[in-house]
Amino acid sequence: MFGYLIGVSVILSEKIVYSFANIIDGSLSRSVFKHVRTIIVYNGLFSIIFLPILYIVLRPTLLPLVYVPVFLIIGLCEMLYQVPYYKSLRESDPSVVSALFNLGRPIVPLLAYFIVGERLQPIQYAGFFFIIIGSIVVSYIQASHFRASRIFFMMLFAAVIISVQSVSIKYGVDALSWQMVVFWQTVFSLPMYLSLFFVKEVRTDFRSILHTHTIKSHLAIFVQNILSFCGSILGTFSFVWLPVTIAKGLSAADPLIILGIYALFGKQIGKYFGESYIDSFSVKKVVGFILIGAGVVLLFV
Repeated sequence: MFGYLIGVSVILSEKIVYSFANIIDGSLSRSVFKHVRTIIVYNGLFSIIFLPILYIVLRPTLLPLVYVPVFLIIGLCEMLYQVPYYKSLRESDPSVVSALFNLGRPIVPLLAYFIVGERLQPIQYAGFFFIIIGSIVVSYIQASHFRASRIFFMMLFAAVIISVQSVSIKYGVDALSWQMVVFWQTVFSLPMYLSLFFVKEVRTDFRSILHTHTIKSHLAIFVQNILSFCGSILGTFSFVWLPVTIAKGLSAADPLIILGIYALFGKQIGKYFGESYIDSFSVKKVVGFILIGAGVVLLFV
């Protein structure tokens, strides 16, 4: 139980960090970058800075060749999910986009069962689905966002990719260590990020951002990458303490945290990012909170 409490604390920290990053992502994708692929290239450039820090702090060893395919999958997933994610942020609210990540989470227990041999009690699986359903209900702000639209299918693709990556990371953590996974995930994703720099539109957009945007924009890019980097490490570390199904179930609370951030810091967000978010109390959200609360209780029965 103590290990579970540590894992939950790590997941909560990860969700808070990622929620702030999600809000900044939405602003950057709409107002700074013309092409979403340029954002991915920027993420790759920051990985170059992070790699030596990771090496000094984590002291990873050479990766056994047998695990190379696993990290190829992890690195490829890391790049692939970002394209539909950033495109969706251009057309929808961060909390809605975050909620749509839940579309892929139902396959997590299945993948975890076959890949890492993870088996939970039936009541814990019930809790997992309660959390997902409750999270979607709470984030059901504008019905049009959940119709069979382009955003829906883009985020369905991104959500499935993230689910595959999460189970692959859990496999790596169990087989190696969380330190090895953090370092080698960064190594394998870096060349995939930077390969996009060969696209002409990306290079043009990159030069434009360097020469025309303000210090505030560059600071926002820097903060977003720091937050995403820290969130990624926390997410990987959580798999040391929690089954991947439970970790991803708790991650369904993302949209709730984003709504809370808007409620607490809405004016500041509007001041720095030129955005506003007004949410109203509704019976559907009360039902959603009840489902999420019940799901969390069932996970730890």
